This record gives sequence, C-alpha cells and structure tokens, in this order.
Amino acid sequence: MFKLFQKKKKEDFSTQMIELIENVINGRLSIHHKYEVLIKRVSKSNKPVKTKLAISRYIMHRILRESDRVFIKAQIQANKLCPCDHTDKKFQSSQSQENVTYH
Repeated sequence: MFKLFQKKKKEDFSTQMIELIENVINGRLSIHHKYEVLIKRVSKSNKPVKTKLAISRYIMHRILRESDRVFIKAQIQANKLCPCDHTDKKFQSSQSQENVTYH
C-alpha cells in the first residue's frame, strides 16, 4: 500500500509527506468501502436481528482497527523520513548504558 520512501532533502520531504497523506486517505477509503459492502450484505441477509447486530459490531471494530493501523504506519514512516534530528540526548545516554527493548 505504501510506496518505498527514502530520506531526502527538506524539499523532497514535503512532496513525500503529500504522497504519504494521499496513501493514508486512499487506504482508509478502500478499507471503509470493503466493509461497507459487507455491512450491506449482512443487512440484506435472512439472519436474526441479534446475529446481524453481533456481526455488524464486529465489522465496525475491524474498520476502526484497520483504519487506525494505516494511520499509525504512516506516522512511523513520516518519522523515519523526517530530515530533522529528533534524537534526545537523554535517550542516547541511557541507551549506551543498556539495551532497552520495547514490545
């Protein structure tokens, strides 16, 4: 879904950010469209109302999670592409003493 981006100059960073934002919007739209089709199929089915409600809730949960995942991946990519130096001296000194593992 995301194109491979490389860290470049500040001028290129702006164009890469625009492309990244477009990718996020298109990704979210495609996810919402895919689940919209599923919701319509569920609403037209002959299942009981309780079953339709349970399936619809599950689908809504999936829409939110997948849509957020697209946004979070774009945020991570934007931080990697940023030409600014975001490293914190305090973090660097603590990392030199011991390895920190995040899960």
